[in-house]
Amino acid sequence: MEERFFYFVGIVYFIFSLLALETAGKFSTALGLILVVLLPIVTTLIPKNYKRLCKITLTTAAIAVNAFNAGYFLDFLPTRALANKTAELVGTVQEFNSSSNSICLLNATLKVEGMQPKRAKVLCYKRSDEKFEVGDKIEGQVQLFLPQSKHGIDFETINTAKGIFLSAKPVKGHEFKLQHSKSSFVKQIKLARDKIKNNITSMFFDNQKAVLNGILFGDKTSFTNELKIIFKRAGIYHTVVVSGLHMSIISQVIFFACLKLKLNKKVSAIAAILGCLCFAFMVGFTPSVMRSAIMMFIYFMSKILDKESDSLNSLGFSLFALLVINPYYVWDLGLQLSFLSTWGIIMFAPRLSELLKINNKLLSSLKDVFCVSLSATLVTFPLIAAKFSEVSVIAPIANTFITPLIPIVFVLALMCGVLKPLLLGTFVYKLLVAFTGIIVTVLISVANVFSSFIPLKITNFSYAYLEILIFVVFIPVALITLLPTKTQAQNYSN
Repeated sequence: MEERFFYFVGIVYFIFSLLALETAGKFSTALGLILVVLLPIVTTLIPKNYKRLCKITLTTAAIAVNAFNAGYFLDFLPTRALANKTAELVGTVQEFNSSSNSICLLNATLKVEGMQPKRAKVLCYKRSDEKFEVGDKIEGQVQLFLPQSKHGIDFETINTAKGIFLSAKPVKGHEFKLQHSKSSFVKQIKLARDKIKNNITSMFFDNQKAVLNGILFGDKTSFTNELKIIFKRAGIYHTVVVSGLHMSIISQVIFFACLKLKLNKKVSAIAAILGCLCFAFMVGFTPSVMRSAIMMFIYFMSKILDKESDSLNSLGFSLFALLVINPYYVWDLGLQLSFLSTWGIIMFAPRLSELLKINNKLLSSLKDVFCVSLSATLVTFPLIAAKFSEVSVIAPIANTFITPLIPIVFVLALMCGVLKPLLLGTFVYKLLVAFTGIIVTVLISVANVFSSFIPLKITNFSYAYLEILIFVVFIPVALITLLPTKTQAQNYSN
């Protein structure tokens, strides 16, 4: 446990954050008090050899539960109490909803008559003809309401996981007062993203530009229903939209490009970190993107400091940091899939690769990709079954052929978007666009072939069963290798 302290802390923090979230209210309050009372008692009575281990476990658990309780009673409940009330809203536009420019996320102050002003994240509906930009300040009278489920999708849970507890729409007959923001770093990054997206949109056919913007920015709005079905049945839907893989690609490309330019390792690592930060601003600070960014930051900091980094420690620390920021991230599906797949890859891919001995270089590389995909698929299988009631059984094989194309498409898409103003009309740019289009078409065609395999339908696997699996299977497997031997336990107590 000592060698993987942050991994252990991250897992424990996750367990008790989940417990607090599922039992929010009186039970979570009682649990928090019990843990605080138990901490001095247990650490006094427990044998000396295991005292340090118990102290770390109970301290982490107490912090997780009581931090959740503080947020629940001081923020969540007071914010939701404003639902169905009319308020004066003053807010700053943070981002736009991925599916509609008529919905924007605000950091806002809400003033309800007879109540204290309340700071909150608000999902705000606006008229489609109102032109807002990221960073703009808006004011107006709004009607507040709780997020509603729609088309079978539980938007309340989805938004709560993001720390958004209220939605708002303008009171009938009222318009928002708009104050455009001055230029800022974040705004410039967002404008650069929009320019690159527009450049790509103008140069490619519908499915091609949809895939390119999906891979580059995680933008799924241009995906047709047919394309979504193809990617989901092939089990590659989460591969072709922004994920940890894409963060890894951008950072590694910058790092090795800097090394090729004869920059030293430390400067190259700093450039890679800055590249990760800019990319996160461009695609949005979703939990899965932040998880990857934190892990990349730790990895490149180890390069700067000439230290060895441990993947499980980095993963545990990223999980811990995100849940400290927002304990409701436990409910975020993107983070759940990102964490589980990364954990599965770290734990099982090297072992599977050792079992499958292949001498041929090309086949060995494909074998490694297959082992990575199989590890991620096996670990995320229960979660996908519980959420979507079907699982692509062909996903490990499909990803073996699709995943090697993603870095190529990512770099080509970035080049097409960035170089258009400089090279438009030149033979080189036409060749670049044509080659990119061919690669994307190949990607879609390969996915289409694998989508002909009918996914496995799982209709009776509920989220309750998934939680049982988490506590009965995942957590013991995650922690069992950390339990100290008698000799190690003696070392911990020193």
